[in-house]
Amino acid sequence: MDDGRIFVKVINFPVTDDSGYAGESMWVILTEGDIFNGVGTLNNQPQHSPIELGSYIQFADGTESTKPRFVQVVAPPDTSQ
Repeated sequence: MDDGRIFVKVINFPVTDDSGYAGESMWVILTEGDIFNGVGTLNNQPQHSPIELGSYIQFADGTESTKPRFVQVVAPPDTSQ
């Protein structure tokens, strides 16, 4: 089903358990920006990261040959207006 959403695979989410992974990769639904640099909603249930499903994520530094990396969790946009 194509609902128009754009999914971006983002790498290097922080890992805080003893799994031995350097970082976790997860899907983010793009909200602002593009597939290389932007923000969106985390669409995965993390297995090794403390970041929660549905968190608003900033990512950056993607290229045609490299997936973008996690930057930080940010406040969601204010949609009350």
